Amino acid sequence: MKKAFSKIFINIISLGALSTLSSPAFAQSTTFTVSSSGEQTIELSGVQEHDVFQDVLISQTCTREVFSHTETVCHDERSEVCWTEPGGERQCKPTTRRACDDVRRYRTEYYDCSYWTSVKVGTEIDYHVNATIAVKAKFPEGMSSQEQILARIDRHSGVVTLAASDTSGVFLIYLKRDSDTDIDGMQKNIRVEAELTFVEAEGIREAFKKGISGFELKAGLLSFEMPTHFFSKEVDLRISLKRQRPLWFSKKLFSGYVDDSAVEITERAETTRYTMDLTKLGMKEPLKGGKDYKVQIEVKLSDFALGGCLNRYDLSKYVSAELKLKRQKI
Repeated sequence: MKKAFSKIFINIISLGALSTLSSPAFAQSTTFTVSSSGEQTIELSGVQEHDVFQDVLISQTCTREVFSHTETVCHDERSEVCWTEPGGERQCKPTTRRACDDVRRYRTEYYDCSYWTSVKVGTEIDYHVNATIAVKAKFPEGMSSQEQILARIDRHSGVVTLAASDTSGVFLIYLKRDSDTDIDGMQKNIRVEAELTFVEAEGIREAFKKGISGFELKAGLLSFEMPTHFFSKEVDLRISLKRQRPLWFSKKLFSGYVDDSAVEITERAETTRYTMDLTKLGMKEPLKGGKDYKVQIEVKLSDFALGGCLNRYDLSKYVSAELKLKRQKI
């Protein structure tokens, strides 16, 4: 077994040339408020830098157990000697014998187990960064809120990022941006055009909370409906369709995402109906009258609907809905 002493010594000589490096500096950030449709400009200044590492020697002493010698160890073993007398009586008496064994003995050996490792010793500046962010906010007509947005310069890449900081949950915030960068020596100037679009979140939450209804299974067609919401047409549909057999496992006819070409979406004021053409799904067999079918449907917001959203967490778990049905007949 190897053991290392808990006290670790760092070779100070190897750190002697580190004083010329800069102390860590982090990129500047700021939080700003968006409360209504309009424009505002945010100014940032900071640095783009990289971490500097140096190999240092960690002085360490370890221990291990090594063979020393063999030692004979003896002890008394007690037992009984028994016999039967001529008259048939059994007699016993205690006896003692000397038993000896050879035992291997070990000693603790100390040895140097110092090692080299790389440690962060500071940072070096690549660029001094100035950033101008032109923010244009678009709220639904006649609506406003208090939404906090965090703008920062990433200290490693020098890229300007925008993120939700403190949001009301009333809106989903979508970011569309464009940027230009100009570099002159160690000076980097960045111009960002950021468009923030605010979409009401409650209608989306309620739609997925109420879920799927109005299910129908007809020859070659499967349809259902959900409450209409902002992204009613931007959803991914996944279905599983199995034919149930009384004395055997269910036969899987289709399982997977449904291609857009196989779906017809009819959007109305209150509800949206989704109709799938089962003949376009490549099912293993067509639906048969009088048979029992097991159906599972999942509807979730597509990547397109959530892409660029700064606060998708405000939807909580309401980004998908599921329906499971057994013994459905045509």
